[in-house]
Formats: sequence, structure tokens, C-alpha cells
Amino acid sequence: MHKVQMLHKQHKFFLIALMEPFQHFKRIQQHKRKLGMQYANFNCNGKIWFFVNDNIDMDILETTEQQITIKLYFHDMDKTMVVKVVNAKCDATDRLALWDSLYCMSNGMTSPWLLGGDFNVIMNEDERIGGLLLYPQEYEDFTFCINSCELSEISFKCSPFTWWNGRTNKECIF
Repeated sequence: MHKVQMLHKQHKFFLIALMEPFQHFKRIQQHKRKLGMQYANFNCNGKIWFFVNDNIDMDILETTEQQITIKLYFHDMDKTMVVKVVNAKCDATDRLALWDSLYCMSNGMTSPWLLGGDFNVIMNEDERIGGLLLYPQEYEDFTFCINSCELSEISFKCSPFTWWNGRTNKECIF
């Protein structure tokens, strides 16, 4: 959490979302104060925490075990934005409900929206090194969902891998 505080101090985020904070949700108010944010809440199972800055009103539109959808109203710009923060299940079958939720949201969306988080799946085989065999059906469902919702992936500089299991040799997974 200290690193998040340092990043927020440097960049002044309007929204911070944490997936799997590995802390009891009762501590969220303590972290809200440390971050200097106006509002804090979590999804229905406490695995996604989010913090919102002042001058922003928010409503929770939907919360499930895999996501939380928040509508933000920015007073200073008189604009609305919808944010869906995801912490997807590791099992491909369990993720299907999340993909359905994304389809439904994209079909009726009239406001700008942002989707982010941990999808626990990749879009193609080039996005992973090591680990168990990957079945095309697992990432094809995700790719189909992203394409059907007309979403685009943001790019970034640095390593193409955003996660490492911390192991070496044959047990290493990126």
C-alpha cells in the first residue's frame, strides 16, 4: 500500500482500484485516509477495493464477485464516466458470466467508459511464457468478448509481461 500512496502523491489519481488487497475490508477506511481520497468502497466479496477523489460523485451500478461497475460524475467538467474494475476468476467457465456482463454493458452504453483490472487470461499465446498448456478456447472467449464490445487495449512501454510468478528455470511463468 505504501507504493500506491507514493504513486498517488506523484500523479494525483482521481480513481484508484486495488485487486486482491489481501486485507480485511474493514481496513479500507484507514487506507482511504492515508491516500487522502474522499470515498472508498469494495465489491461484494471484498476482493476489489476502489478509492475516489473529491469533486467526484459516484454510484455503484453493479457488483459481483468478479467486478464492480461505478458511475462517476465530475463536477468541474460536468461529465459522466462509467468504470468497470475486474478481478476475473481463474477458471474459464467461471469467467463466462463476466464476459456476458461486459456484452450487456457495451450494448447499452451511452457514456464514456473504462474497463480495467485483472482478467486472469491473455488474448493470444504470445502474451505468456511458461506454465501449463494453454487451450485456445480460454483466450478465444476473452478475445471475442473484447472485440464484440469494441474495446481496445492500451499499450505501454517496458516489459510486455505484467506478471511473474517469482520462480526461475522450468517453473518460471511470465
